[in-house]
Amino acid sequence: MATGYDGRNVYWAARDIEYFPPVGNHHFVIMTFHRPEDSPNPAQTAAVSDGRGRNIYVLCYALFPIWPECNVEIKVNAAEDLKAYEEYFCNTQGLLCDLDYEGHRIPPPQGMDMAEFMRRINDAALKSQDYLAHHPGEYKYNPLNSNCATWVNDLMASVGVPEDVRRAKNDFIGLDVGHDSTAFAPTFQ
Repeated sequence: MATGYDGRNVYWAARDIEYFPPVGNHHFVIMTFHRPEDSPNPAQTAAVSDGRGRNIYVLCYALFPIWPECNVEIKVNAAEDLKAYEEYFCNTQGLLCDLDYEGHRIPPPQGMDMAEFMRRINDAALKSQDYLAHHPGEYKYNPLNSNCATWVNDLMASVGVPEDVRRAKNDFIGLDVGHDSTAFAPTFQ
């Protein structure tokens, strides 16, 4: 029995940094679904509306600095990430730099279906979140080589996305720094 497209996608995403647009990008992972029950983490999946009665469900993970110590934390569905996707989904991105979203679809690694790929991303992101929460200060935010883009690169590597795919998908409009670096790999183990 054939089934229709269920809205499941994984994106390596970037948005303008809210305090320094259009100089730099904030990188994050976003997974999309037509139904919240298709998410590997329904309890934390958020609805985004286009304002005309159509919803899409999303789950975002990203690394953020904790100032002033330069420690790091993983946030699920950070307000700025959701707002950036909402502007994109609602087609309200303007010409001004604010939180403009750009996403590059990441296919599942060979031999893995989309549901398994999403489950692995969710599990790895939560494992990293837990590790960083229990080891404060072990990893420091560095805008050059230990930042949100580095974390997404390490996350994608940890779930089996090949380096050539990561390199093809990690370059966005604006300044991307640290997107080819590795620093957080131990937090996913």
